[in-house]
Amino acid sequence: MSISLLLLAPVITAGAILSTVSGGGMGILVLVLGSFFFDIRTNIVFSSILMIGMQICKIFHFYLEIRWQYVWWYILLGVPCSFLGGLILFQIPTRVPEIGLAATCTGFVILRMIRPTFRLPAARGYLVGYGALNGFIGGIIGNAVLIRGPIFLSLGLTKGAFIGTSSIVAFLMNLGKISAYLTEWQWSYEVGVFLLVAFPFLFMGVWLGKRLLTHVSARLFEGMLLGIIVIGGLRLLLLST
Repeated sequence: MSISLLLLAPVITAGAILSTVSGGGMGILVLVLGSFFFDIRTNIVFSSILMIGMQICKIFHFYLEIRWQYVWWYILLGVPCSFLGGLILFQIPTRVPEIGLAATCTGFVILRMIRPTFRLPAARGYLVGYGALNGFIGGIIGNAVLIRGPIFLSLGLTKGAFIGTSSIVAFLMNLGKISAYLTEWQWSYEVGVFLLVAFPFLFMGVWLGKRLLTHVSARLFEGMLLGIIVIGGLRLLLLST
């Protein structure tokens, strides 16, 4: 475990720097990097718990810009469905979340490259449905940014409102699925140590990334981030064959 811990620290720090400078993708990146250390189910649990800290930081900074009128309807079925998806994760073959996560990696890279602009209906019924789908898929594969991101972007929110609203939704969804994970997954000493090591290096990476923003090319860092996600997605796909 000591060698893995030595590798985890620089990997998490570098990942946080890359995602901060490039403007996002930390959730998927943590899942991709975690796949080199854990089996798929442990990786999803580990990544979900780790991202709680990141989401709390974002909520703290963007609390005043959260659009609660969207949040309440989105989580109405979103949180229960995230709990349901979390339970299902432990009842299905491991290759299902592996392939699902590989597809998410591919979709994330494609969306970051083409940057589509569109608007989705924002009526309450639609938001409830979006949230249910978001929660269910997120519970099974650990990340549903491909659903949540485009939906909140299509609402025409400002950058601060988007970050705040998306972060509080992700945080509440995470609580739902983690509560399900912990009923099925056995906590281990090794994962606890990994989390204790990962948290400070994650925040240090974000801190360094923010200070590098004005000195480096965000486009270069985004290319590196997407490259890592592609490699990780391919690895998951190959593992599942």
